[in-house]
Amino acid sequence: MSEPIPSPPPGFDDLSVDERIDYVQSLWDRIPATPEQVPVPE
Repeated sequence: MSEPIPSPPPGFDDLSVDERIDYVQSLWDRIPATPEQVPVPE
């Protein structure tokens, strides 16, 4: 990664709880479904 990601991203706190859940679910869905593609630290 080149730069740290702000936590939470700008505007996130302005979302409703349902919108926050949808946002996080959409991020989760971007993680590869193939386990060998996801690095796991020791």
